[in-house]
Amino acid sequence: MNKTHSTTLFIIRGVFLILLSPFFILFLLMRILGRLFFVSEAPTRSKKKVLFLVVDSMAFYVQRLVMAKGVLEAGYEVHVAGADVGAIDQIEALGFKFHHLDLNRGGINPFSDLMPFLKLVLFLAKERPDILQCVSIKQVLYGATAGTIVGLKRIVCLINGLGYAFEGYGFKGKFIKILVTLLYKKVLALPGLRVIFQNPDDQNYFIENRIVDRDKTILIRGSGVDMDKFAPAPPPSNQVPVVLFVGRLLKSKGIFDLIEAAMVLKAQGLQFILRVVGEPDDRNPEAISKDETIRLHNEGIIEWVGRQSDMPKFYRESDIICLPTLYKEGLPLSLLEAASIGRPLIATDVPGCREIVRDGINGYLFPPKSLSDLTNVLKKLILNSEDREKFGKMSTQMVQDEFSGKIIQQKLNSVYEHLIYSK
Repeated sequence: MNKTHSTTLFIIRGVFLILLSPFFILFLLMRILGRLFFVSEAPTRSKKKVLFLVVDSMAFYVQRLVMAKGVLEAGYEVHVAGADVGAIDQIEALGFKFHHLDLNRGGINPFSDLMPFLKLVLFLAKERPDILQCVSIKQVLYGATAGTIVGLKRIVCLINGLGYAFEGYGFKGKFIKILVTLLYKKVLALPGLRVIFQNPDDQNYFIENRIVDRDKTILIRGSGVDMDKFAPAPPPSNQVPVVLFVGRLLKSKGIFDLIEAAMVLKAQGLQFILRVVGEPDDRNPEAISKDETIRLHNEGIIEWVGRQSDMPKFYRESDIICLPTLYKEGLPLSLLEAASIGRPLIATDVPGCREIVRDGINGYLFPPKSLSDLTNVLKKLILNSEDREKFGKMSTQMVQDEFSGKIIQQKLNSVYEHLIYSK
């Protein structure tokens, strides 16, 4: 390591510790108070209570509903806490109890997060779940900390991908990576935790970098797919092939690369439709703007349909599903759902995507940031209907054998049972 690089890391760590010190001072004070005023055991109940701490109601409804249904069907009382952004009526109609709890959805900031964190501590002290299930980075870091403060004995953390925070590009990227790594190390060292990873790459990364002890980790690949809702369907009878992108319209999700590849292929005379499901986010600096999205739609480069609720319909009507993400995923739900319906997949060769996309078996993987490789594999599948049908059948078989909702539900319930009944 050269002197300049060493100095930079030293400065980053110093600034990080200064910014974070209020958080750890608060944690120590709260933990002392917790031992004095909070009871250490959950009250006796007819049913054990599980609390899912999530980003928001829609994220739970779209991404975690299958695994949570399995918990409910196993006889637990299941509560959900997160920001209210819709879907609460649907959640509660299924038998869950929803609590509005907004952890300030921006980045991790010990100053602006102080009041939300204190509210979380008091909320957990009141609810006292038998198992606290934390999902997503902020919910893991703050939820596990607050749960330990109030004396919860069983906390399960779901690491759903390393994401952009672990890329470490540039000064800001290095700072964020060091910040998040140190936070994870502190939090995941707390007693009573189990940490679920959705792919072995992420699990090995955390273990090898000593972020978490191996004996605390569990591998459960994905959040499960409802194979009744996303039932296998024959290939569509489209006049020209439809390539589908589902996700946030962000550079890090690869939408810019996919659009550029589509422009290259259309310039070559290839006939296909690039259908885009998702909404622009003008608050995010790496998002494609709404005006630009509309322009691309009007020019026929993409067919933009916005956010959609009936995703099985869009998967059925598509010939190929493509996710050219630039960062490490957990296990992308869009790829799992499309695979369940029986569609060939194209994705970046990164952790998470390579779990469900087997190169040359049910689709194609290509190297990150390689426009030429993305263009080539798109062209291959657009021109070859036989491979599309063959890959689609393999996709369905893989989900049935490895990723179905029933498989994931059984594995998660086994984790809970072990925590509750083991001495």
